[in-house]
Amino acid sequence: MKKARVTLAVSLGLASILAAATMAAGVRQVSIEDRCDPATFNVAIGPGTCVDHDRGRITFPEFAAQLNPQDFGDDHWRFNFGRGKIDAGETLQAANSGGEFHTFTHVEAFGGGCLPQLNGPLGLTPVPECDATTEVAPGVIVPTAFLTSGVDPGTTRDVTGLAPGNYKFQCLIHPWMRTEVTCGRFFRLGRPRRSNLEPRTRT
Repeated sequence: MKKARVTLAVSLGLASILAAATMAAGVRQVSIEDRCDPATFNVAIGPGTCVDHDRGRITFPEFAAQLNPQDFGDDHWRFNFGRGKIDAGETLQAANSGGEFHTFTHVEAFGGGCLPQLNGPLGLTPVPECDATTEVAPGVIVPTAFLTSGVDPGTTRDVTGLAPGNYKFQCLIHPWMRTEVTCGRFFRLGRPRRSNLEPRTRT
């Protein structure tokens, strides 16, 4: 009887630890944002380029005016990731709240995207991640990264299994959309670790 109680206590203890670990391994969300105006973007580029969304206020001519080395693209097209840190074991989730298709692509170094129409005015050359291509229909070839890291409007894409380290993510269509992510061990059971800069309270 005593042995059974000990076994039960150990089992309950392990279950609590596993449950806490599962809660700690959460999701950190990167917001993919743009403000494309559907009417003007769809006329300039093609039907379906920009779908209706809450912030679609910037016309295509206004967007195009920012395509130069000085402005380096309209900064309403961006990745918004707050503190830029995730804990090892957490999921990095890219959520597209804009009206255009974007990619959330891990790159070795920031650079140009895969579209010469946007690279040219910005003075950029494509990153190596644009090199691989896939034929999605007869005669229709797209960068493979569009398939493996693309995020349609209103959808999400998860990045999992990141080891501790520093990572760069970029949109391969709008190459000024960039973010850096640091993966480490910043949280313990869902609570922030104490920073070395925080004062310690004596008890």
